Amino acid sequence: MENKWVEELGKFLLDVGKYVLTAVVISSFLSERTTWQWLIVAIVFTLLMMVVGLMLIATANQKTTSKKSNRLSK
Repeated sequence: MENKWVEELGKFLLDVGKYVLTAVVISSFLSERTTWQWLIVAIVFTLLMMVVGLMLIATANQKTTSKKSNRLSK
């Protein structure tokens, strides 16, 4: 159960990162003032969310795989 929760949290962080980047890019097209600082902040935030999200997903999958292999070896 805990592995599923960790995996879902990882997926959530990936989605949040994508949504933030999308919002900043769209707002830069609609705004008369385009600031590169917001775009850089959005890219860094997205990369951070993607790295943390992928690490959580990998950790959850690794724990699930090790539990399955332990059950098979018994």
